[in-house]
Amino acid sequence: MISSRTAAVLALALAACGQPAPAPQAPSNAAPSRPPVADDPALDEVFRAEVQRQAIELGLRVRAWGTAPLAVDEPIRFATVAADDTVETGAYFLMDTRGRWWRVDFTVDGRSRLWPEQGDGGPEAPPWLRLDDRTLTVWQGWRGGYDEMQLALQDGELRLARRGHLEDARDSDVPEESDYTDDGVCGGRCIAIPEGGAVNAVVGPADPAVLRDNPPLS
Repeated sequence: MISSRTAAVLALALAACGQPAPAPQAPSNAAPSRPPVADDPALDEVFRAEVQRQAIELGLRVRAWGTAPLAVDEPIRFATVAADDTVETGAYFLMDTRGRWWRVDFTVDGRSRLWPEQGDGGPEAPPWLRLDDRTLTVWQGWRGGYDEMQLALQDGELRLARRGHLEDARDSDVPEESDYTDDGVCGGRCIAIPEGGAVNAVVGPADPAVLRDNPPLS
């Protein structure tokens, strides 16, 4: 940045050479750049510790965790917790860069598909993933059909971005597909999550203590 005094000296020198003087630069008020909060290893550890605690309390296991751009302008920490077909409860945990939490409850059985398709819930902690997925997918099948809900964060709320539904192919039904995004991004168009689909319930945004006080319904 050129100070006023330096600019004046340069002006005199450049005037003598027949060149125009540079205009003085205004001081910058921009904040110094910093890495995104989602790359904070300490906050990652806080998230993992809380997810582990809640998974143990629910009798579930962590199947996958990491970050994914589920909001337009920020990566979101996520975790998938589930057991097996004998425990018909699963949940996705989310935390944004402000420290707000969500839990998405769903049913686990032989026709469920977990997102992302990673890990078997063994004793070893799964790797920390960095996904490019812009939506969290809740998928539940049944004989002859399925329901798929793709969720994303929009203005601090978890919303439905896309949905696929097939009631019963045996009755010659065809899949119903709905897309509420603007080229894959919510952009204000995603809708409230309807009842009666693959998502059983959503808790949040809330403090993790609220999630602990409201466990999934089995």
